[in-house]
Amino acid sequence: MYEVRHRSVDEHQQFSLNVERRNLKWLYEANKDFIMETNHINTLDQMADHTSLKGKIFKAKALNPRRLKGLAALGFSGLAYTNLMALTLLMGSTIPLTSVALATFYGMYSFSDKDYISSIESGPNGELKMTIQRSIFVSYQITTNVKSVRSVCALGDDDLGADDCEGNILHVSHFVD
Repeated sequence: MYEVRHRSVDEHQQFSLNVERRNLKWLYEANKDFIMETNHINTLDQMADHTSLKGKIFKAKALNPRRLKGLAALGFSGLAYTNLMALTLLMGSTIPLTSVALATFYGMYSFSDKDYISSIESGPNGELKMTIQRSIFVSYQITTNVKSVRSVCALGDDDLGADDCEGNILHVSHFVD
């Protein structure tokens, strides 16, 4: 399709598509087949995604991009610390020690996520079992009803980029720990 506005008659004739009436049915059928195939492929993709979750509704990735950057910072600080003598002779004592300390603190800060949902499972009668992380190693599980959970707002650009990167702030009004 092209925009009709601001075009002369000659330009319109040049860009218009002359389709005979008997070919319109074939074009319509081809478009309908294309839409059906696209829906079928989307259904298969969704089924594959649900089987990879193994019965859960949601499962957070263990190593998200923020933690990966923190792991890289911790690796950099460890490497810099093992070569601290050479770096001190090359740049002085202030810059290497400061960079090692800052990289270590950034690495620890990137792993300090708390009170986020790591998995959601559905249960009978509209129950949801949510696993909430207090830290990297400590988590607890709550049970709630679907009617008690609502999304307050969506975070980030949910419609741009990867399909599996969506963030929401959830409010759970009634739950059992």
